[in-house]
Amino acid sequence: MTLEDPAFAGLWPWEPITPSDAGDVFRALPVPWWISGGWAIELFLGGPTRHHYDLDLAILRSDQHALRRHLAGWDLHVAMPDRRLEPWDGRFLEPPIARVWIRRARGAPWLCDSYLEEARDDRWVYREDERVSLPLGRLGRRTEEGLPYLSPEIVLFYMLVRPTPKAKADFLAARRKLSQEGRAWLRRALELAYPGHPVLPLL
Repeated sequence: MTLEDPAFAGLWPWEPITPSDAGDVFRALPVPWWISGGWAIELFLGGPTRHHYDLDLAILRSDQHALRRHLAGWDLHVAMPDRRLEPWDGRFLEPPIARVWIRRARGAPWLCDSYLEEARDDRWVYREDERVSLPLGRLGRRTEEGLPYLSPEIVLFYMLVRPTPKAKADFLAARRKLSQEGRAWLRRALELAYPGHPVLPLL
């Protein structure tokens, strides 16, 4: 199997990248975008938390073609539901497809993994349970330098759906700095979508 074969996500190398690097690439993107995943928690806390081997990005599903135009000439792949990667042929990506892998050129390391977020009217909705939602105005924040990142309660919600050791570490680092509103939303979201979730007593 080569780097260009249909591949299971996670097998191939990643280009070293920081949120600042992502800002250089995506600052001119004419639609909202946010750094997500572990880097978003680090931006929220204002300091390093752990090693990051990749960078996740979030955009609204409705804005996917703007992303594609912005990265014209780059190599974009779609993560299929069976976790295989296929070149993005430009078609509009409908659910359950939710991720686009991005690299500068064919054969290069991956730069980032972009998640397609769902919105209904003026609300973000969780793709697996639309009872979990949030006004779009609360979906993201910005650092003092202007870097956009996904709100920590949403990042932690995603991480805790299928918690890994890294997710647990990020949750423990961030939970005490969540606002009262953020903690309440996270607790309610987990109660709705995953009743009895083991992290609930810690909220």
